Amino acid sequence: RERIESMGGVVHREGDALTGEHGPYRVWRRDGQGPGLAMSRSLGDLAAHKVGVTYLPEIKRRAKSSTDRMLLLSSDGIWDMLDNAEAVDIAARASEDGRGDPGEACRQLCDTARRAWEFKETRID
Repeated sequence: RERIESMGGVVHREGDALTGEHGPYRVWRRDGQGPGLAMSRSLGDLAAHKVGVTYLPEIKRRAKSSTDRMLLLSSDGIWDMLDNAEAVDIAARASEDGRGDPGEACRQLCDTARRAWEFKETRID
């Protein structure tokens, strides 16, 4: 948010006039015109880059511990539809707590998120 605002962008959520639900946070120009991008990192979006959206990744390092069961990396297609605990539960069950097939965990996460999207969403991003 700090990077975007320092470059002249604004980050806010819009409410749905019919349901009252709020959509995802989006990046806008100060005048409220575009890009309306629901992420702060993007490759090749020159309009969004002008208001602080960047292609540079955020990198964090963390040592693996003996209690770590899995590393769950997903895009907003998962995180917009499932909360952290739900995603971890699905992945743990599907992958037999990290000892089974990670592909099955991926399939079940995607299927669950797709069903949630079909139920919840009234527009396509």
